[in-house]
Amino acid sequence: MTKCVLAAGALLACLVPTLTAGIVKVSPEEARTWIRHTLPLPHEIAIDEKAVVDPKTVGIRLSSSAGDTEEQAITELRELFEQKAHVGTNGNGFEIVLGLVDP
Repeated sequence: MTKCVLAAGALLACLVPTLTAGIVKVSPEEARTWIRHTLPLPHEIAIDEKAVVDPKTVGIRLSSSAGDTEEQAITELRELFEQKAHVGTNGNGFEIVLGLVDP
């Protein structure tokens, strides 16, 4: 759980300073940082670009298969957005879905 929130915190830290920069290149050092926060670590991964969005446009929701762990994660992630970006998580421009893939 903590690692999930830390990764989300890293994401939010990148989103807040530059509100609507669009798609930008990722340096090799930044890519390594993102990969260190990826769990489980995939066999192969490449991160060349990132989307930088206005936090007000971010929506967070649970998948229909979400359980207690995902419910706790979404609570913590919503609190993080409110504390760091001073916004809610009801946007419709960029959506984060927590839970197992819906069947």
